[in-house]
Amino acid sequence: MSLGPDLSLPPACPALGQYGNYNWDDASFALYTLIDMPASELEALACTLDAQRRQNQDGEGSPLVRVAPAHAFSGKSLKDIVSNHVAMDKDISPRDDGAAVGGDLHWYPTAFVVVTTSTWESGGLLFVYCVDDEDEAEGCPMDKFFFCVEDAHFMLSSISFGDESCAESKTTYAIGEGGQHDDG
Repeated sequence: MSLGPDLSLPPACPALGQYGNYNWDDASFALYTLIDMPASELEALACTLDAQRRQNQDGEGSPLVRVAPAHAFSGKSLKDIVSNHVAMDKDISPRDDGAAVGGDLHWYPTAFVVVTTSTWESGGLLFVYCVDDEDEAEGCPMDKFFFCVEDAHFMLSSISFGDESCAESKTTYAIGEGGQHDDG
C-alpha cells in the first residue's frame, strides 16, 4: 500500500512574510511537484494554468504561474518545498522611478502551487500559503487547500490583483482531495 506524499506544514513561516515593501504586480506563482513528473509535463501544466492570462494579455506581461527553478520534490515533504520556497531567489528587480518600494518581485513570495498526485486533472492541485497580513495574523501561519485546475485563472488572478485574500479563496475554491468542493 502506497501512502501519498507528506502534506504537513510548519505551523508558521515568518520568513515568507518579509516582502511587504515590494511590488508584487509581476510576481508569478511557483509550481512544484511532490510526485515523479517529467519537467515537460510540469511545463505543460504551467502553460495550462497560465493560458487564460496569456490570452487576456495578448501574450504580454509576466506569467501567472511558472515552474520553480528547483521544482522536483518526489519522495520529500511539503515542508521541504516550504524551505525551498523560503530560500528561492525571488528575482527582485530594483526600481529607478523613485517609488517607495524595495523593488519588483518576480516570484510570489507567500504562496505557491503543488502537484501532489498524477490525477491532478480530476483531484485538483494544492495551493499553499502563509497569512502575511499584519492585521490578520501574527507570525505568518501556514495553510493549504486543493483547488480545481479550471478555477486556477480566476483564483490566482484574484489573489495576485489583491481582490481576494488566500483565506477568502480557500472559502470559495477549496475542494476535497477527491475533486469535490468542500461544504464548509
